[in-house]
Amino acid sequence: MQCNMTKFSSSAPLWLGLVIGNTRYHWGLYAGTSLLQTWHSPHLSAAAAQYLTQGRWDFTACWASLDRRLNVTDKAKLPNEDLRSQLLDQMQARDRDIEIWIASVVPTQTDLWREYSSAHLLSMEEIPLLNTYASLGIDRALALWAAGETYGWPVLAIDAGTALTLTAGSPARELIGGAILPGLSLQRRALAQGTAVLSRYLSTSGTESPCLPQRWALDTATAIESGAIYTTVAGLQDFLLDWWQQFPRSLAILTGGDGHRLHSYLQQRFPQTASRLTHNPTLVLQGIQLCQLNLQR
Repeated sequence: MQCNMTKFSSSAPLWLGLVIGNTRYHWGLYAGTSLLQTWHSPHLSAAAAQYLTQGRWDFTACWASLDRRLNVTDKAKLPNEDLRSQLLDQMQARDRDIEIWIASVVPTQTDLWREYSSAHLLSMEEIPLLNTYASLGIDRALALWAAGETYGWPVLAIDAGTALTLTAGSPARELIGGAILPGLSLQRRALAQGTAVLSRYLSTSGTESPCLPQRWALDTATAIESGAIYTTVAGLQDFLLDWWQQFPRSLAILTGGDGHRLHSYLQQRFPQTASRLTHNPTLVLQGIQLCQLNLQR
């Protein structure tokens, strides 16, 4: 989904969606049903959370905290001054806290938001997906629900984040099942932490290049990249071929922080497979939006 930076109606309710992932926060700023802006920030410290959840959420303090206290990774992606001014005017006119709809897979981070009066902590029971199980991650459920409701069922949702997850749904909106493996960055970190000497190559191996590395590497950093990327891409190819054998006309939707890179790797290695993939970087935030609309009807 492309972010809309145009002016929005003053009657449209303003709210935030927040996906608390394993390593980062993923924010979405909405006016009604329009997703205006997305950005990312590190996990909150307890001190920063206390600052944000004391009393009313002051809108000016909100942006100041995102700029300074939360160490936003890419400030260029924060709303520009014109949009901030529009949002502040609406907040003052409504004289109310900004609602935050939160989906979290990190319990310690979830707890930091329980004191904020206008936080809605989403639960699995609020996602109308059938045949789920107790330990299913809410991010996986939201990605699948958004994929199915947006693109049609059956559908396969692939979330390339810290963990790389595949989650499949049937024509009856039932969870078929899925798979979980370490994401590209987590594979590198695991090698660094679990071996005696590879840690020194971690910073040089995490280049995040969209180009496939040399397969038969002649240096350790490239060998780490080769092992992680080629095996991950081959694994995705195998899962996708199996999925399309069962549901030949279905779609597969790719999201997550490494989604663009993996799509590029698949285009280079398996172009026919890549041509059937749809890349949607805001899929889980769309899932939050669908749940918010459903629960407020």
